[in-house]
Amino acid sequence: MIKYETDWEYSKQHKNSILPVKSSVVRYSLTITSNVINSEKSLLVLMMNPSKAGKHGIDESDATTNNVLKIAGNPNNKYSKVIMLNVWPEYSSSGKPALPKFSYLIENFRYVNMVLDAHKKADVLLATGKLTSMLRFDYYKILSKLYIDQRKVKVIDLVNNNKFGCHPSCQAIVRKKINLTAGNLKNVIIKQDFSLK
Repeated sequence: MIKYETDWEYSKQHKNSILPVKSSVVRYSLTITSNVINSEKSLLVLMMNPSKAGKHGIDESDATTNNVLKIAGNPNNKYSKVIMLNVWPEYSSSGKPALPKFSYLIENFRYVNMVLDAHKKADVLLATGKLTSMLRFDYYKILSKLYIDQRKVKVIDLVNNNKFGCHPSCQAIVRKKINLTAGNLKNVIIKQDFSLK
């Protein structure tokens, strides 16, 4: 089991609840708060789907979540809170979600909108990696919301003809030779055709 980066605490939430909910099937969000960074800055991270973090225990993390925390806690960024959201809320460490359950997609979209509305000043990190065609419709709905709200959007790097933000997995970071300790995030603009520049 992978532990969280030191100096961070987490809770996961479901729907409108402010209490952590234990579920090994879905995770609508994962909120991680720094114990040492004293700032008002929050980072909302949009990923493809949850992998393992929080699935079986309160102290269970995964490499991807820890990579996000390295970026967030970097002195160049100093985010004191990270809220992980997903295009698809069902746990899958293979990166290939099962066929969507319509109710999960509806609840997830509602929840993502609620979090975006509640954290209007937070930066948004697009970090889905390339999405399967099955998930693109929901991704584009979320991008539409970000576009309409004129949100500040960031990526680690762009992938797939500038349609997606690089996923912070170990493989993607190594392949693109990205130094997480530098904490560099790129500002991007969402264009009307859903590409990023």
